[in-house]
Amino acid sequence: EFVFYDQEFCIADYPVNTIVMRMILTFYTGNSELAKLIPMEELLQRYGLLSERERWQRPEGEFIGKLRKASPLAEYHKRVWADSGIINANRQRMNFSADDYQRLFIDIFEYADTRKLILFGSGLFAKHFAALYAKDYPVYAVVDNNEKKWGQELEGLPGIKIQPPSFFESLKHGEYKVLICIKNFLSVMNQLEEMGIHEYSVFDMNRAYPRKRHPIPVPRVGKKKYHVGYIAGVFDLYHIGHLNMFRRAKEMCDYLIVGVVTDEGVKRFKGTDPFVPFEERVEMVASCRYVDEAVEIPLMFADTKRAWELHHFDVQFSGSDYVDDPGWLSQKEFLEKHGATLEFFPYTQQTSSTKLKRLIEEKLL
Repeated sequence: EFVFYDQEFCIADYPVNTIVMRMILTFYTGNSELAKLIPMEELLQRYGLLSERERWQRPEGEFIGKLRKASPLAEYHKRVWADSGIINANRQRMNFSADDYQRLFIDIFEYADTRKLILFGSGLFAKHFAALYAKDYPVYAVVDNNEKKWGQELEGLPGIKIQPPSFFESLKHGEYKVLICIKNFLSVMNQLEEMGIHEYSVFDMNRAYPRKRHPIPVPRVGKKKYHVGYIAGVFDLYHIGHLNMFRRAKEMCDYLIVGVVTDEGVKRFKGTDPFVPFEERVEMVASCRYVDEAVEIPLMFADTKRAWELHHFDVQFSGSDYVDDPGWLSQKEFLEKHGATLEFFPYTQQTSSTKLKRLIEEKLL
């Protein structure tokens, strides 16, 4: 039986696709039995919601966020809410011996350099791993129990097809290491043990694992305030405001990394398409003499915490319009706990991508 309860949404011209999306998500929340009967993705595909899933979820998130005052209360919630990562870690410690806990959840990259690394799972956990760690630890294959995913490519791992569990039969014991990338990992652990596979660990999406640090080619000169700096943005319709920010940032750091949002990222999180495609935007940014390295921002892992895990910068530079934003202040607190910080720059007032787009749309250029 389905009992559907929803709080009132008082929004004019509310997209019907968002209502259907919310209904589907509500039905599946906490209902693992339903997922066994009909995968949620099947319904999303049936109603044409899968390709732009984030677009139809965004109005709901924005409305609830404003209703619950999520941004102003972010710091309060951070202090009083339980940390799910700590709770999960404590549960794991209780369920396994000290040696098994270390092997399963801490030393997950043991043998990853000398053996073929295989991810078991192709959902959010696997995508997270691909975005943050695949460059350090190349993935040989992806395995999943869902036969509907077999033959597809995992986002972030082009050219690697998702395989059935029988894929392990083509390999020899001792030549691979399995990394379980599933939230409910116990069933997969049992499955692997039944298959005679014992060389596996569990990837925890909430844990920060050590990465292979690629040496910054510029030595610390000691004259500038910071060594490694980071800026993130779309950088559409490249203009003097972007140049000013890069120049000011480079004046304060020895090595400047600029993260550029992909076209799909702009579409998902801003609800619009960029005027200039990603390949051209990142090339223009990389060509700036103040920029030492231009990098792609992983689609689903674009926040400051993930950026710091990737690049371990000393400072992130941002526009001054976020200086009092509770969310950004929370990010600053995170950085300061890890020996980094945030610096805010005033935007160039006379020019912005928003103004340029408005002029283009009004056909004034």
